[in-house]
Amino acid sequence: MSCISITKPENQILQRVLSKSFKKEKITHNMMDLVNQCNMIQLAVWWQEELLCYEEMRIRLKAQPHCFLYSEGCYDASTGRFFNVLETLQTHYGYDIQQAYYIANYFLTKIQKEKMKNYVEDRYPQLIDLPDYTKQPLREILENDQLQMKDGKSLTRTYAYLHNTRGIDRDLISHFIAHRYLAMDQRNNLCFLTYEKDDPIAVTKVGTVPDKRFVMYQNAIRNASFVYIKKNEDIIKNVFVFESCIELMSYLSLIKLCLVPEVPEGSAYLVLNSLNVNCLIRFLYYHKCVETVFCCTKNHINQSALINKINHFKGVAIQDMRYILRDYSFAHEYVHDWNSMLCHHLKLKP
Repeated sequence: MSCISITKPENQILQRVLSKSFKKEKITHNMMDLVNQCNMIQLAVWWQEELLCYEEMRIRLKAQPHCFLYSEGCYDASTGRFFNVLETLQTHYGYDIQQAYYIANYFLTKIQKEKMKNYVEDRYPQLIDLPDYTKQPLREILENDQLQMKDGKSLTRTYAYLHNTRGIDRDLISHFIAHRYLAMDQRNNLCFLTYEKDDPIAVTKVGTVPDKRFVMYQNAIRNASFVYIKKNEDIIKNVFVFESCIELMSYLSLIKLCLVPEVPEGSAYLVLNSLNVNCLIRFLYYHKCVETVFCCTKNHINQSALINKINHFKGVAIQDMRYILRDYSFAHEYVHDWNSMLCHHLKLKP
């Protein structure tokens, strides 16, 4: 057995962060996407390891016993809620967005990841998945699904938001509701559900107030995200990847309008929670027949960190579908995403 002591890089910016004596940034979505790719466990161990507790082969926050850390972010097992790196630093560590971004960006650009990897593997071996009780909050969403109530107000609200405001095809909305892909909680949030053996394992909550965009992720299993597969698809050979559930539904609506290409047989549709590429890795692990990944992300001017990661996947072909958004933008007006394209075509202003 080796007696070599494995050490971690020193945290030299703690006081700088606490006193806010660092250069403030104009933080863009691309910048946030990039730092959210940090390994959450490595970052937390480097930052203040004394705030963590390792027991029963899981790492949790000492002050918040239900909050477990994994490479992709933090899960609150009492609610099932998932937090990416920046959200974790703000919600559970109490930092503002400037402090959180500075910490994550410093870790991303200045800290030797190989040293952190070796240190974490030595100190925290064989981490296991979330505890079973994380499934209960998700079951409660189904049990209290407002779309199954007889008063019809929730259905009216759902169609008003998805169809009238966002342009989503009415038949598609009805299909999602009928097959329990879509529910509504008691706060009028739309809930997109993913199942495993009829048990919900992931919920994406989307607010229905047009001028207050709200999205929240709840998971009973790590890296699970919203997946839509038609009932008659036996073997999945293609997966279309989106940044949000609204984007996914918009793309399916655009297919019906013949504004995007027909989808080949054997296709599935996947949303990456908080642009977490591990959701795609998990999907590919359970669908080993997938041959092609269709990247249906937003029309970013620059190559995104997400696309760069997907382009390095081995064993699958990668098709970047953003050319459709670019071509439409040149022919009409600039559209940032699939819902913008859909709403422009339908002359809606979401």
